[in-house]
Amino acid sequence: MNTCSKCGHSTAAGETFCAECGTPLNGCRECGAPIAVGTSFCSECGTAVNGCRKCGQPIADGIKFCSECGTYVLATEQEPNVQAPEPSIQIDSTVSLVANESTAQPTSDMLDRPRSDIHFAAVEDKNPIIKWLLVISIFFIAIFFATVFFVGKTWKTDSQSNTSATVPASNASTASQVSTVAGVQEPSVVTGDIISEWTHPQHTETSGLDTDGNPIPKEVFDQVLVFAEVRLYNQSGPQLSLLNILTNATLPDGIYSSTAASQTDYDKVFLAWPDIPVPHGEGLPINLVLDPRQIIDGTFVSSFRLTKQQWDAHSNLSFSFNFRDHPTLVLTPHDAIIEQ
Repeated sequence: MNTCSKCGHSTAAGETFCAECGTPLNGCRECGAPIAVGTSFCSECGTAVNGCRKCGQPIADGIKFCSECGTYVLATEQEPNVQAPEPSIQIDSTVSLVANESTAQPTSDMLDRPRSDIHFAAVEDKNPIIKWLLVISIFFIAIFFATVFFVGKTWKTDSQSNTSATVPASNASTASQVSTVAGVQEPSVVTGDIISEWTHPQHTETSGLDTDGNPIPKEVFDQVLVFAEVRLYNQSGPQLSLLNILTNATLPDGIYSSTAASQTDYDKVFLAWPDIPVPHGEGLPINLVLDPRQIIDGTFVSSFRLTKQQWDAHSNLSFSFNFRDHPTLVLTPHDAIIEQ
């Protein structure tokens, strides 16, 4: 029995072609050229006739494997399935994370560490800095919000306690009560009434001496003294503290306001001008306190640095009473102003 020179398949006598691969049995396994009997190499391509089908190394009869490349020669026996072991590749997710977080190549001392050390090596040194930066940021944010809270609360309290004097728009003959707190109209718990009002133009020339008798420059000016007798009544609610009183005069060039003198200065007016033709009533304390259901009467005086001619051009007069934590009370006189 012969074998195919190309695939090694056993062939029967008289067969012309290999039943396994179709190679001519009397021809070259590579190029198919006719091979003469007793020839060892193909005259066309030089391939060994009785050689290994893979590398061409001459094979002696009865040999199963090529001594050059190890190819299995005999086709009558099953070629053993010999596979080289494939190298196993284990991907450690811990190591890959470190490679992604840092561009530095691992050193030999890092490779010698346990896996957990390699995983945290890139972030251990940054943890203290990040932690302290976070703590400091939270601290300053807390201070900021606390400051905004307390400043806003203080501003709100101040805006409620500071009332603005409101000048009436018409010459009403009855007492009007206009209150404004932070731009919101609110009902007033204190009422009042202007009982009497006097005005007195006064030409003033100072003595040129101070209280100790020392010489000072003399002053000469005209002024209008406005006296008003008022009654205030705390209808209900809490105790009320008066802060100041403003006398408001509407003149052609605008509104003039003068703060009422203290009770002491009110009495000094009658000492300075004992012949002034105005009743010397009980002075109204500017810093008075009104208890609930209490009524207080008193007189106060304000001064305007105007001539009588300038004063006669005024078109309206009102009085603003500013209380602590309470809307402003604005009163206008009932009767005509008495000029003295």
